[in-house]
Amino acid sequence: MTIRTAREWTRVDPAHREILKKYRGGEFPVKLGALARDLGVEIKVSTMKPGISGGQITREDGKYVVRVNRHEIRERQRFTIAHELSHFLLHRDVIDSSPLMESLTTFYIARAKPRTLSSKPTVSRQI
Repeated sequence: MTIRTAREWTRVDPAHREILKKYRGGEFPVKLGALARDLGVEIKVSTMKPGISGGQITREDGKYVVRVNRHEIRERQRFTIAHELSHFLLHRDVIDSSPLMESLTTFYIARAKPRTLSSKPTVSRQI
């Protein structure tokens, strides 16, 4: 019997495939923070305007970053993280070569900054 491989799976970098295999058949729900860390993607929880769940995966200071809205429910945060990780795995070349990425990143970060009433310097936390 021949097992067919999904076309998308063949597009994933071989090193990332090995990382994903570690999570196959393991704990459920999948620990997305650990998976992201293993893939080299930072997850940051930030204060965003209502109705914004998160944003596209961006490059900040040479690192891949996904931001999620701290005010969204956990399930929505997990969906956003998983969704953006799939973009990282399947479309990293587009993320890296997009001429709009720098301006989108700047725009996104500006919208994601919390309005702070206290003098605490914390903007976001990593998962």
